[in-house]
Amino acid sequence: MDNKAMAVLIAGLAILGLPHAAAAAGARPQTGPVAVTFGPDVQLSIDVPSQGKTADRVEPTIAVNPTDPRTLVAGYHLRDVRSPNDHGCHLVHTADAGVTWTASGPVPLATSRDACVDSSLAADASGNFYYAFLDEQIDTAFGRGFIANIDLRVAKSTDGGRTFPTWSIAAAGDPNAFVFVDKPYMAVDARPRSPFTGTIYLAYTLIDSDGFSIRVVASRDGGKTWSAPLDVVSNLPGPEFFYLTGPGPRGSAGPVDDITANNNPTAGIAPDGTIYVAWADVSEGSCKDTGIFVLTCVNADVRLSVSRDGGGSWTRPVKVSDETNATDQFMPWVAVHPSGLLSLIWEDKRSIRTRHFLHEHPRRRDLPAERASLVRDLTGHHGIQRWGLQQPGRHRGPNLSGLE
Repeated sequence: MDNKAMAVLIAGLAILGLPHAAAAAGARPQTGPVAVTFGPDVQLSIDVPSQGKTADRVEPTIAVNPTDPRTLVAGYHLRDVRSPNDHGCHLVHTADAGVTWTASGPVPLATSRDACVDSSLAADASGNFYYAFLDEQIDTAFGRGFIANIDLRVAKSTDGGRTFPTWSIAAAGDPNAFVFVDKPYMAVDARPRSPFTGTIYLAYTLIDSDGFSIRVVASRDGGKTWSAPLDVVSNLPGPEFFYLTGPGPRGSAGPVDDITANNNPTAGIAPDGTIYVAWADVSEGSCKDTGIFVLTCVNADVRLSVSRDGGGSWTRPVKVSDETNATDQFMPWVAVHPSGLLSLIWEDKRSIRTRHFLHEHPRRRDLPAERASLVRDLTGHHGIQRWGLQQPGRHRGPNLSGLE
């Protein structure tokens, strides 16, 4: 996520309903490229002054009602805003495919002092919306306050995202035992042919005395209760957040000028209920301490694990890319196609030719390529069949389309 000030924008949301309309009309599915026309951008976020400037709006998330594609809910986080009247997370909803948007009700927190960060939205086949977020419990005993504990909560809306009155704790932290949860990503199995339809899956990063792990919890009763956590992968080497060493965007040897990366998960669900979780780690690389509370790492790779039994067990992680020269691949995202094909996209440093890349440079010259692969190639079928490569200098941000 770009750390610069931003507004959360949604473009042409009405197009989300087109595939559903075609299916309802019995139209033959289109297998080739689909022309998409976007409408004008719409600013969803509010402008809030913070310390003499407009607060940054970050971490956008959005979900669409599968039963009514005109109904959507979007959320974002106001960074560095803590006040009795604003706890960080905001939600807006629309019932006319994004033409107009209305602020939703507040996020349910444990106390009025708490803060909300790291949100994720999803919807089930009945049109209920679920909002996962971290509830940071603030202790003000020492003046300004510090984070005493973090719980992973999920709130539910049954009225199209207008309100989220009910909630549950999906995973709890325990600072006394040095157990912390971070960065949830949620997916709901809304596939009619899936044996696990209706199940809510929540992937997150666990930090404890053993290191870092990717975990998943599941709810099969609409978010009322949650399963015991299961490890997708445990004891990852390296930190949760880290810097990728040189060349940095400003050409400096200092780690604070390099690219930031993390091992936070992303997930997708296939029509048959298969669950895919992807993340980046340095299990084949290495990290070093700079002495200024910053770890710099080399040879980050994107990895994938698969569950075919509703999250009960997971395959051994596999490396997604065909990279062999110890460069970095990071920031993955996944999308599942109606055919069951899963596409992945990530940032890739193999094609960097100058020191100007990512979103740090105003002209965005020579950015990392964005590469894509087919998941079926990684699970015992055919080997990599096709790569999608966006050349440096033509970057417009990550995008993912159907590769058939």
